Amino acid sequence: MAAELLLTFALEETLKRVSSIAAEGIGLAWGLEGQLRKLNQSLTKIKGVLQDAARRAVTDESVKRWLQNLQDVAYDAEDVLDEFAYEILRKDQKKGKVRDWFSLHNPVAFRLIMGQKVKKINEALDEIRKDAAGFGPGLTSLPLDRAQEVSGDPDRETHSFLDSSEVVGREDDVSKVMELLTSLTKHQHVLPVVPIVGMAGLGKTTVAKKVCEVVRERKHFDITIWVCVSNDFSKGRILGEMLQNVDETTSRLSNLNAIMENLKKKLEKRTFFLVLDDVWNEDLDNWDDLKEQLLEINSMKGNGVVVTTRKKQVADMMETSPEGSAVDGASHIRHLNLVSRGDDEAALTAVDAKKLRTVFSMVDVLNGPWKFKSLRTLKLRRSDITELPDSICKLRHLRYLDVSRTSIGALPESITELYHLETLRFTDCYSMQKLPKKMRNLVSLRHLQFDDPKLVPAEVRLLTRLQTLPIFAVGPDHMVEELGCLKELRGALKICKLEQVRDREEAEKAELSGKRMTKLVFEWSDDEGNSSVNSEDVLEGLQPHPDIRSLTIEGYGGENFSSWILQLNNLTVLRLKGCSKLRQLPALGCLPRLKILEMNGMPNVKCIGNEFYSSRDSAGVLFPALQILTLYWMDGLEEWMVPGGEVVAVFPCLEELSIKYCGKLRQLPTLGCLPRLKILEMSEMPNVKCIGNEFYNSRDSAGVLFPALQILTLSMMDGLEEWMVPGGEVVAVFPCLEELSIKACGKLKSIPICRLSSLVEFEIDSCDELRYLSGEFHGFTSLRVLSIWWCPKLASIPSVQHCTALVELFIYWCGELISIPGDFRDLNSLKELIVDGCKMGALPSGLQCCASLEVLLINDWSELISIDWLGGLRQLRSLIFLQITACPSLRDIQDDWLGGLTQLQELIIGGFSKEMEAFPVGVLNSIQHLNLSGSLKSLYIHGWDKLKSVPHHLQHLTALEELGI
Repeated sequence: MAAELLLTFALEETLKRVSSIAAEGIGLAWGLEGQLRKLNQSLTKIKGVLQDAARRAVTDESVKRWLQNLQDVAYDAEDVLDEFAYEILRKDQKKGKVRDWFSLHNPVAFRLIMGQKVKKINEALDEIRKDAAGFGPGLTSLPLDRAQEVSGDPDRETHSFLDSSEVVGREDDVSKVMELLTSLTKHQHVLPVVPIVGMAGLGKTTVAKKVCEVVRERKHFDITIWVCVSNDFSKGRILGEMLQNVDETTSRLSNLNAIMENLKKKLEKRTFFLVLDDVWNEDLDNWDDLKEQLLEINSMKGNGVVVTTRKKQVADMMETSPEGSAVDGASHIRHLNLVSRGDDEAALTAVDAKKLRTVFSMVDVLNGPWKFKSLRTLKLRRSDITELPDSICKLRHLRYLDVSRTSIGALPESITELYHLETLRFTDCYSMQKLPKKMRNLVSLRHLQFDDPKLVPAEVRLLTRLQTLPIFAVGPDHMVEELGCLKELRGALKICKLEQVRDREEAEKAELSGKRMTKLVFEWSDDEGNSSVNSEDVLEGLQPHPDIRSLTIEGYGGENFSSWILQLNNLTVLRLKGCSKLRQLPALGCLPRLKILEMNGMPNVKCIGNEFYSSRDSAGVLFPALQILTLYWMDGLEEWMVPGGEVVAVFPCLEELSIKYCGKLRQLPTLGCLPRLKILEMSEMPNVKCIGNEFYNSRDSAGVLFPALQILTLSMMDGLEEWMVPGGEVVAVFPCLEELSIKACGKLKSIPICRLSSLVEFEIDSCDELRYLSGEFHGFTSLRVLSIWWCPKLASIPSVQHCTALVELFIYWCGELISIPGDFRDLNSLKELIVDGCKMGALPSGLQCCASLEVLLINDWSELISIDWLGGLRQLRSLIFLQITACPSLRDIQDDWLGGLTQLQELIIGGFSKEMEAFPVGVLNSIQHLNLSGSLKSLYIHGWDKLKSVPHHLQHLTALEELGI
């Protein structure tokens, strides 16, 4: 899949341009009709030869050179035709101005120059066509079925496993891809991308499968991942498919953060080879987003990506150059990605800058000696550039310009002469204060990306081809009716300062109901200063298209929402923020596709009742698709009811529920029967005094309660005094719970412990009145981490001897705790034991049997008198870190007590009984023994107030790297 595949598409686009110039630029092309007609005929004939070359593996070096020469001429032809198109656009903008006879822009001079260029290209094509005749009769035109190439097949699925019958004559293609992968990883590219490009049926997927097979055989990468992308290039889906590839046992996750965390764990310190099969996405922003996520997951050098696609634009966008799959030799490089700051100038010197069409650079490349005559894409994101030169207007072919995350203060006025520019990005440009005055001249502009409301272009209504406009700030210079002129607008749009819109009639002029936006944000800057009537009137006029997917309403000053919100049957995300005057929530329960609902900052809503779920009395499923529900800062909320009766189900798909800062809520809603709830977080609800049967719904029926819950967090529940777990006929409570965290519940006296066989992490923190944990740790066979912090009245905990999977046990500042009951001899997985600030008088029983223990910290044990040194501590042969400090009653330290700790690297000791005036000789002898073995690297001695001199033995500890006294 080399140059011939890319060229077929390039020539098709060039043919279209020839026809377009003949039709639109008749005046400019006057006298050139014959040359353009000949160009069209030559390209059509050569296209047929290319189609035949693309259908079979070309190995002849002379044919490869012929293809490379043709590619050069094809690019030259595209540049010439682009100049025709540029001149047409320029004429439209300069009507009525006096022309200079000797200027290139004079029509006669322009035709003379362009005539020479077209003639030169035709002559070159004649030579190329003559050369093709010498390759024999095999290179002939073949008809192609293009019906399948309009778009990707959304139902298509592919896999990485190869049927040997699929591979015929593609060894060279496989070899070339492998060479590129090896070269790119060898040169330490962080995430190299090699594209395989070609039309339908040419075997792109087969080549990728064979590459996978070779990669597995040679063990180039630690893991191979295959994702069939097709039309759906959403990063959440792609990353989710990657996780399924890596671990088939992982349940499908909808939360992007959860997917990312799982992938990080699975791919940590492992190189991966990723195949993205059948990619159609041409949006560079989407690819950048995915690439950033991949680098966040694993930024190791040595990873690799192969992309199969039918579209040359996709390959140009994604490939890592200069070693990309469609070019050979520096003189033919078209796409350059300067990933290393130190090598930028050398790389630019090595290539022919005049031929470059794409440049990604981290440094300023515009003020150098390089002449970018053919540049289409210039990405200076995160570069050290501080300004764009006025000469940027000379990049007449430029389609894409990105100066995001730079220190540029302003864009030059000359940028408005880039009539071909389609995408302009300047997000996170905090120094930028203004835009050029004549932005309206950018007549081809389709995508404008920025994040500062003050940088909305003047006369934005004249940019009628705009499809992407992220922000529109209403004000004296920008009336909301300007949006009505942007008929092609789509994607995401935030409209802010809506308090400056007068009424419904003015709002309707934005014509949002006719725009197929996917995401809208309506923002009022000051809802306190807005009348409720005006806000409601304006919102009514902003009715979006019924296909809207995501809607955010922020700072709204009305008491009620518009009725149209209940007609948005395709809405998946709804966020209501800072609507301080709202008294009643709309009936959102019947929205069939709503997946995410966030309600934040609505202090006048006192009750969530039946009207929230449905405006009708009929039975049915309410919130049928909702997965994530968030309630924050509902300061006036006193009651939350969940309907019963004839309702079939409420929240049947809910997976995540977060309730925070609801100061007046007295009772938690009934949640125990939610079948899919996985994450439950409750915080800052001081009026909730009891978690009882109503929370579980255990009085109505027996069965499993919270059947899918995995993470439960209670924090800063200052009024919570009692927490009960139902018994009786209930089969199980929290059968799938993996993480339980209880923090800052100051009045809670006990925590119930039921049989939590799936619990992995259990954390208790800052529960001032907690005295005991009711129940036993029986059946806690999955518990890996038990952490108890700052519970000053906790006197005892259940035995942990049955927690055989325990890896970490942390207890901090539990001043009344006198023991850790149970025998530790079966805790074979325990690696860390930290107990700090307690009344314990002895080490846990059987601790010497914990063969995996690496970290042991004993600090501030006021009752510790002695330690079983010889039969206990010295048996812990895996110990790496040991600290025994601030034990004021400890008097007995035996000789050679460290003798068996041959792996010990760090020792912190001291602060024992005041009766011990001298540093114990036995300790010194043991330390010196460890020093001779070479393991001990750090030693800290402190707490002997009466110590008169440093023991002379310390000068012999030559292996130590750190010594603190």
